[in-house]
Amino acid sequence: MKYEWNLNLLCNDDSWKEKYHKLNEQVEKLNIKVESFLDNINLFLEFINEYIKVNEEIEIIYCYPKRHLDIDLNNEKYKTMFNEALVLYQEILKLINKFENKLLDNSKEVNNYLKDKKCFKHKRYIYLILRRKEHILKDRDYKANYEAISQDIKNKYQSLFNNGFELEQLSLGDKVVNVNRFNYNELMIDNNQNHRKIIFDAYTKEYEKCNLILTDIYLNKLKNDIELSKKEKYDSLLSKKLFELEIDNDIVEKLIEKVNENLYIMHDFGKLKKEILGLEELHFYDTSLSLCSIPKIEYNIEEAIKLMKNSLSILGNECINLIDRMFNEGWVDVFPKKDKRSSSFTCISYHGAPYILNNYDGSINSIRTLVHEFGHAMNVYYTKKNNDFEYFEFSYFLTEIASKVNEMLFNNYMLNNCKTEEEKIYILNNNIGSLGNSLFGQVMLTEFEYIIIQKLENNEFVNNDTLNEIYLEISKKYNGDEMIYEDNIKYGWSKIQHYIMQDSYYLYQYSIGTAIACNIAKRILDNESKILDKYIKFLSVGNSVSINEALSYIDIDLTNGDYLENALIILNDNIKKLRKIKL
Repeated sequence: MKYEWNLNLLCNDDSWKEKYHKLNEQVEKLNIKVESFLDNINLFLEFINEYIKVNEEIEIIYCYPKRHLDIDLNNEKYKTMFNEALVLYQEILKLINKFENKLLDNSKEVNNYLKDKKCFKHKRYIYLILRRKEHILKDRDYKANYEAISQDIKNKYQSLFNNGFELEQLSLGDKVVNVNRFNYNELMIDNNQNHRKIIFDAYTKEYEKCNLILTDIYLNKLKNDIELSKKEKYDSLLSKKLFELEIDNDIVEKLIEKVNENLYIMHDFGKLKKEILGLEELHFYDTSLSLCSIPKIEYNIEEAIKLMKNSLSILGNECINLIDRMFNEGWVDVFPKKDKRSSSFTCISYHGAPYILNNYDGSINSIRTLVHEFGHAMNVYYTKKNNDFEYFEFSYFLTEIASKVNEMLFNNYMLNNCKTEEEKIYILNNNIGSLGNSLFGQVMLTEFEYIIIQKLENNEFVNNDTLNEIYLEISKKYNGDEMIYEDNIKYGWSKIQHYIMQDSYYLYQYSIGTAIACNIAKRILDNESKILDKYIKFLSVGNSVSINEALSYIDIDLTNGDYLENALIILNDNIKKLRKIKL
């Protein structure tokens, strides 16, 4: 077995240099051809094919040194190669801009070409560009100014948090600790409730001090986004985001509505958590506390692979064969090492393997992470197998589904094969925490964002008091009456980095992806007829069809909330099992 990446599956140093020079020459040629490729259908087809090939080749040029840097951040040779790749990538972005503008300016002629059978293969590829025509901003100076403002907002936010909040030392009984943004979560699992309160209050006090600054940053970000959406002739910022995904405008509203109908689930869990922890009062600073200790069991990598295979065997022989290939061919860089990236991820690339970067430490969590990333790898494998480059990359909206399905199957297997009660409680607690956060926590944050954006779009007055009061009220609604709400809870919105650093209306996608994954996993576990065939077909479509059509292959309809039912059932079942064990 191989426990390090075999990057020769992607490229090697010599061929990279050769490819780089050839691609550079090809980009120069296409910069000339782009001026006349619409002169006739043959030139049109020739250019499209060469243009797509350029986009395919830059992936190799970019990914090869990047993967080397992922496992050795200080490798000077690959830093140089990566910087060269970025320079060439910038030239290709300019070509992309010329190409798309040419298509948009001559859409009638392009549509006539697309009626020819010879162009059928590229029809959706071109359609995805042309459908934006009515929303393309002609004022390039305005767009440049928007981007400059966006970057300035992010820079201000990052400069505020560059070193984390370094608080004065806090006395916690017989120990003294420094609290900052990087160690806060770890400190909040202290078993002493009073210590948790001291840490929470001190940490939140820093956000309170910055409340006006963070309000200004957040509202400026939203106003900048809203103004651009108006300039681009969208009805609202939400309609813009959903148009980009080719999904219906009321998806988010229906998600919020459905989750609001089921808030009692998490309210009941709050009561259960309070009882299990033996607390007289449940406060926000108690929510991070685990209901059990992490089982002190270590699995070597061979045992981890066996658990992967056992838990995912329900997906069929091809899945097991892929796991074997993954470790035999060098798809996974398994163990931590000096100068290696610390986070886990899977490379979504057409060439080479669907490389997985892992930092395996022998824990159950580490195996779960490997299983999760293998879900991404499965998705990449099937979409590469069934699509040409132009359609292989699936929408971010669908990205987490396969990984979450794998997690559900793994958790179910572990739950059914636990050797001790402690392990069973740990798995249940993990399931409930993960599902609760995805289905309720992320929707809560989305509802807050939705309300604030609507107010701004309706030209209502919004200031820091508005943000604080709305966040407090939403927190009370989602967490229920069992929770004690200190006044400083209202600053919680300002702790959400996604609000500033990610696109608006981003978080709800976690919720929908998790709900769909639960739906699929439950049907697989229930041995529903033909569900595996439907699921593999879904994993195989890439971007060759719309999100709605892809989901129809697994009988998911986003226009109603039914897809959420199985997720809510699984969450409720886990809570009931935990109650049965602990009470």
